[in-house]
Amino acid sequence: MDRLRFTQLISRQFNQEQEAVRSHVLRMGGLVEQQLSVGLRCLRVMADDKTADRSYKALLVELIEYMERLPVIIPSAVDALFVARSLERVGDHCKNICEHVIYPERFINFTRPR
Repeated sequence: MDRLRFTQLISRQFNQEQEAVRSHVLRMGGLVEQQLSVGLRCLRVMADDKTADRSYKALLVELIEYMERLPVIIPSAVDALFVARSLERVGDHCKNICEHVIYPERFINFTRPR
C-alpha cells in the first residue's frame, strides 16, 4: 500500500470515529437539554404552587364573608370551596411530583409508614 492510500485510509477511519463521537455528544446534549427543561418547568410549578395556595386562602376568606352577608348562597359557596380545595390539592400533588424530579436523591429510600 502506498503512502497516499494509507494516509487516506487513516483519515477516513479518523473521520468515522470523529463522527461517532460527535453523534454521541449531540445525543447526550439533547438528553441534558430535556432534563434542564423539565427541571425549569418544575421550578415554575413549585413557584406557582405558592401562588395557588395564596389564591385559595383569599377565596376562602372572600366566600366566608359572602356567606355571612347572604346566607342563601351557602350551598353554592360550599360547593365552590370544595372545588377550590380540590384544585389546590392537585397543585400540591404536582409540586410533590416536581420535588421528586428536582431532588431525586431525597426519595430513593422513601417508604411511607403504615
